[in-house]
Amino acid sequence: MNLRQPHWIITQTLFALLLLSFSSIVFAFPDYSGCESCHGDFNESSNYTSKTDGANWSANLMNGHSAFGITCNACHKSGGFGEVFLNSSADASLSKSCVGCHGRDEDVNGSCVGGSGAQVECGSGAGLRSKHALAGVTTCSSCHAGDPTPTGEQVNPFNYGMTGVVMTNACNADGSESQFGSYGLDNDGDGQADADDSDCQDQGFEINPGLSGSWWGGSSRSGEGFLIDVGYTDFGTTLVVSFYTYDNMGNQVWLIGTAFEINSNTATVVYEMPVGAKWGAEFDPLEVNRVAWGTGTLTFTSCVAGHVSFAPNAEMQALGFTNLEYDLNRDILVYGIQCPIQNP
Repeated sequence: MNLRQPHWIITQTLFALLLLSFSSIVFAFPDYSGCESCHGDFNESSNYTSKTDGANWSANLMNGHSAFGITCNACHKSGGFGEVFLNSSADASLSKSCVGCHGRDEDVNGSCVGGSGAQVECGSGAGLRSKHALAGVTTCSSCHAGDPTPTGEQVNPFNYGMTGVVMTNACNADGSESQFGSYGLDNDGDGQADADDSDCQDQGFEINPGLSGSWWGGSSRSGEGFLIDVGYTDFGTTLVVSFYTYDNMGNQVWLIGTAFEINSNTATVVYEMPVGAKWGAEFDPLEVNRVAWGTGTLTFTSCVAGHVSFAPNAEMQALGFTNLEYDLNRDILVYGIQCPIQNP
């Protein structure tokens, strides 16, 4: 896709940075003048330099945003390269335009009537407006004095984890926010980003259903990973984990674990290795042999970071399995799940 379009198209392209001067009200502005004095032309030929950390994008703002998996219809309301509203776009899934990545649903505190006359959400861009206020930009305050205190850094924007979108977690534990430079977004506008923000650090963290999803040990352990499910039941917090890995001969192995003890942010897990059944029509559940493998722990310091350890039993050690431990981070956030989730 060629993102360099004629000037009359670009002047109608108002990306997420329009939140600098305007609210989360749906309103299609005719040009980029509200942000241009600070951020330059959105499609200018020279490379953009970040106002936050001075990083050079080696691309202009238009082409740079495509690196995050943002499609044309995720921002443009009428499809193609037509008008851009701040809260509403043509894409059926990535339907919130700019605030899909630069706002959070949890900050919505009411309904507004946009410039088009449509009812839209108010408050979802509160974090970005707070960030600009810290930088001395006061344009927004005249209309947004009623903005809520932005929800914590660890809460994902709407688009994160959606199909095609590179960003997966607001604390940037996997680097998905920092395609350019060393830092991700300051989602709550408090002047701190990523692990520097206290919302992304361990503050009496407890295992909760918001941890459910895919986890891995980073690129050095690409090819293996964890599917983790956490739920609240009548018997307390329940955690089930599936670990896909390999034995010392290179054969694929699944370890299925259930936590028999959860203490705050640490779960002690008993693992089994299912073997014996056949593929497809030949599968017979009676042939599944759940071989005891050993134990391990899962410890979470935040919604996006943790640590895993394994201790195989004597039988598994004889087969070549050894003690193992390493750090984890979230790979894919399950759509619709926020973290942390409090026990009702």
